[in-house]
Amino acid sequence: MALSKCPSSDLQGTPFLEYSSLYWGVHAKRDLSDCAKQLALKLFNSYNNHISTKHLLEAQEGYSLTIDFERPRLFSGLHCASLFGIVGIVSGLLGVEGCELNQRDCVGNTPLMWAARNGHEQVVETLLKRGDVCPDRQGRYGQTPLCCAALNGHVDVAKLLLERDEVVEILCIFPMYIQHTTVYSFT
Repeated sequence: MALSKCPSSDLQGTPFLEYSSLYWGVHAKRDLSDCAKQLALKLFNSYNNHISTKHLLEAQEGYSLTIDFERPRLFSGLHCASLFGIVGIVSGLLGVEGCELNQRDCVGNTPLMWAARNGHEQVVETLLKRGDVCPDRQGRYGQTPLCCAALNGHVDVAKLLLERDEVVEILCIFPMYIQHTTVYSFT
């Protein structure tokens, strides 16, 4: 039995769906078999508005309040694989025609922002190797991948981003973090 894309909005009593939505990427990252990679790539071909994104995005600190879960939402497979840091799936998705590398999702993040926010250095490297990536694209509140890395203490990711000429060192200020604003120096 396959999961419906639009089942009842009442997800109470679905512990397996919640667990798998939050942790499948952790397990896949540990040991990504060819079979699991092919299954994930097939799922991600039509991942926008998938039921599991509600659980995943609600669990992301600072984002659950900014999403209207009753409206259709954009959160692609590339966003999801970047959030979890699964290099093999990110690489596979980048090879798919129509892959939107710089697309902002329903919370305003690009795949590069998710990877930077979560400190996934290999995914950041993979995305930065693409000539068509915008490493300084701003999110909904003006944050950039550099801000996402810096605010979450991922110095090595921030240094990778600063190697790109387009990335500008800026003061990371935006409404959701205004009380914790810090100037970061990576030199």
